[in-house]
Amino acid sequence: MPDSIAAHFTALGATIYMNTAAFGVGSDRAAGALGAAAIAWSQGRFDFVPAEQAGEECRTGFARLIGAAAEDVALVPTASAVAGQVAAHLIHQGSGGSILVGAEEYTSNLFAWQLLAQRGFEVRMVPHRDGRLMAQDFAAMADGGTRLIAVSGVQSATGWRVDLAALRSIADRSGALLYVDAAQMAGALAFDVRSLRIDALAAPAHKFLLGTRGMGYAFFAPTLRAAMQPVAAGWKAAAEPLASFFGPTMTLSATASRFDQSLAWFNVLADRESMALLDGLGITAIDAGNRALADRLAAALRTAGVPFLDHPPAHRSTILSVAPRGTGAAERLQAAGVVTALRAGRVRLSLHLYNTPAQVDRVAALLAGS
Repeated sequence: MPDSIAAHFTALGATIYMNTAAFGVGSDRAAGALGAAAIAWSQGRFDFVPAEQAGEECRTGFARLIGAAAEDVALVPTASAVAGQVAAHLIHQGSGGSILVGAEEYTSNLFAWQLLAQRGFEVRMVPHRDGRLMAQDFAAMADGGTRLIAVSGVQSATGWRVDLAALRSIADRSGALLYVDAAQMAGALAFDVRSLRIDALAAPAHKFLLGTRGMGYAFFAPTLRAAMQPVAAGWKAAAEPLASFFGPTMTLSATASRFDQSLAWFNVLADRESMALLDGLGITAIDAGNRALADRLAAALRTAGVPFLDHPPAHRSTILSVAPRGTGAAERLQAAGVVTALRAGRVRLSLHLYNTPAQVDRVAALLAGS
């Protein structure tokens, strides 16, 4: 990584971290903010009001990352909370019709839709083809009764980047909503929710957004957020949250913050530092750096003859799924201080801004057995 980035992650030391698809690395400043909050808590001096302000800064920063307006972003603890909100909206609009979702989707973008089968919806499972989720398969299964197309923009196990523009066209022909789980996209790759015309998007903070577990974001297109009713409204959903601790009146926010859920106060102070780092680097530069690293790793694996899911350029992401020949690859990686994951029977490598070309070359050599 460039020295300017390395200076933010000094605690990584000699570790080669390629598991951001599971959990990103906290920067020095983020870890410091989390620690300071814990100390203030232990001293009886923690004040939650600055944490609430940090949440607003995170909302604005996330909106910039995805090309949205802050008023269309909600603060939520998990991606599944966003799916649940959209599922409740579909039920409210009336049962019947079909939901299209990948058969091997990450379950935060699957279980909420499968539960709709109990409410009279038909859940159609789109097949994966060697880790690839193809737009033409969605097109073949969509019809005039399709209510929702749900997809992870980048497939967690295989790194396949879905053609969201094509899915938007398919959704338009059916009159369906397009829901995107951006857990493996947001913070890693540049995209614009408005040009893609995504209706709803979920992004937990603890992956490529370099935040903490228990923080996350939702985007709702203006037409959808105007039509939906919150299913878990509390004081955070109010127009003036800090003046809405008690009843009897209920005045909800006119923006997407009506779907906010209570913040994890320690976490959001750390996440503000993470969001500031991403914002300062710029998502365009992060995207370019991450793509260059992924291309370099793919080229090195090809040269070394290491089998991996080699996707076409338009479908590549920062995640590579590798099936090294022979035995001992996992042990070699671990002994060299390389942190990876096993997914769907393969070694999953997920690259982000703190990785370097030298690390990529080293990992490719280890996978090749040298």
